[in-house]
Amino acid sequence: MLVPVGDSVSIPVEVVLLTPAGPRSCFARLVRHDGDQIEVVLEPGDLTHARPGTRVMVDSGESSVVRMVGVVSNTEAGRTTLIVEKSVRRDLREYPRTYGGIQLRYHVVQGDERAAEAREWIDGVARDVDGWLRPDPYMNFSATGLRFEEGEATCASGDLVLLHMGVPTSSTPWRATAEVVRCELLPEDERTEEATHFVALQFLQIPPEASQALARFTLRVLSALA
Repeated sequence: MLVPVGDSVSIPVEVVLLTPAGPRSCFARLVRHDGDQIEVVLEPGDLTHARPGTRVMVDSGESSVVRMVGVVSNTEAGRTTLIVEKSVRRDLREYPRTYGGIQLRYHVVQGDERAAEAREWIDGVARDVDGWLRPDPYMNFSATGLRFEEGEATCASGDLVLLHMGVPTSSTPWRATAEVVRCELLPEDERTEEATHFVALQFLQIPPEASQALARFTLRVLSALA
């Protein structure tokens, strides 16, 4: 979908605001696109987070060929004006994936002590490094989860996973926990000797600073693609 320039429109969009407290994803309506700036209407609860200077990404869904990256300019009469810094064309076959280098090691937790082990991990209790897996750093990432490839099935849907990850936009390694959403064979034409399965994780517990680092890295990658 191409957004008409200069006309009044009403297009549902997803807006990611990079607030000081971490990334905030919300739904809005794009009502005007003037090329170097756009206007969106946010819900009242989200509007308070759209302060001038806040970094932002706008995506109009799977039918869109462009993601817009920019910054909040001002809000007036319920409309938030965003200055567009980059309009990033993307390959629709890869929606909604954003790829980059995430240094990750993970440990699959099973049995009745899962909840206790997860709490201890988040609280900073050290663990023996035996049994940790390290996938290739080039993976699909977002502020809500990860998707990477492995040479075998390392887990199953519903498993709890402890994560230790490094994000290029932060010098701090982060601890988090996640649930396995899928662990399945790759399509036959995508399999290699090193990669036969993919693992998709959804974060359960993750520090706000880690989510913010992932969101910053997302914006960096999208801007570089322009």
